[in-house]
Amino acid sequence: MLAVSSCNMIIIICESLEEIRIRQSKVFFVTVISLLFILLIPSVGACVTLSKQKQAEKFKEEVNGLQTQLNRITREYNSAYNEYIETINGEEETMVKLELIEKELKTKEALLDLRLKAIYTQENLSFLKVLLNSTDFNDFLTCFYLCERVGAWEARVIREARELKIELKKQKAELEEKRTQQKALLKKLDKKKEELDEKFKKSKSLFSVIEKELKSAPRVTPRTIKGVKISCFPVSRPYAYSDTWLAPRRGHLHQGCDVFAAKGTPCYVCVSGRVKMSSSRNGGKTIYLSGDSGDLFYYMHLDKCAVAGGHVEAGQVIGYIGDSGNARGGVCHLHFEVHPGGGRAVNPYLILRSIE
Repeated sequence: MLAVSSCNMIIIICESLEEIRIRQSKVFFVTVISLLFILLIPSVGACVTLSKQKQAEKFKEEVNGLQTQLNRITREYNSAYNEYIETINGEEETMVKLELIEKELKTKEALLDLRLKAIYTQENLSFLKVLLNSTDFNDFLTCFYLCERVGAWEARVIREARELKIELKKQKAELEEKRTQQKALLKKLDKKKEELDEKFKKSKSLFSVIEKELKSAPRVTPRTIKGVKISCFPVSRPYAYSDTWLAPRRGHLHQGCDVFAAKGTPCYVCVSGRVKMSSSRNGGKTIYLSGDSGDLFYYMHLDKCAVAGGHVEAGQVIGYIGDSGNARGGVCHLHFEVHPGGGRAVNPYLILRSIE
């Protein structure tokens, strides 16, 4: 009996020890897992953060690449457009020259026709008749001198008429060359317009994300340029522009900066002030913004206006990008013009750059 009891006691002790060992193993396992989990959490977090950073960098790189392409195409379009306008202006100058030459040539030809008729209807003078019909030697010299002057005048008129015809032919050739250049430039402009339209279409969704980020990001502190300070950029992204100040235009030089964007892109009030609507053949649908600061801003070629008048606040939608007025058929854009203190226009390019 005593032996059996001893055996049972040994078995119980062994089982207890085994249970303790198992429990210790479980505790050890849980402890190790917990420690590993605690150690791995920062690494996982770091990986996630790193992944987000890489995505943000890739996104930023993609955005910058698109903006670079938009700016490049815009510069190329502006360059081709300026060249096209120069050929238009050159054509108009040539047309004026042609008109003057043709008018002068007609006058010369009319004089020669009259002289030809006079020679045909009247008796031809000869040296002998001048000599015989003269009353004295002085009379002879006078008649001879007149005949000589008439001959010299006829020769000069004939020479001038010949030179005018040569100049007329030259000007017509130049005119034809300019018109050929215009056709080539128009094709180039159409191609660039298609490129811009395609890029704006592709980048619209991408830049809409940027707009959300920019609204939550710290605002750019406006700087005073040429005595003017604006609170926000006048066009919603995506947009593209270059320095078009004093670029050639028909009958004048450009007095603003063209900001290209897709049709219907919102335009913003750049400073608080009062607005007035207008419409003209050249500017199309236009908004004049008289800032509370006293500065005057033009928003031209709009598709439609978002305000009817009165006082507006900076950042408010004022209208939408279009191609109204003499911009019809070209790339949709905003002609942005700045008049410090309501005076003469100044180059808006650096003012726009200061707020980006």
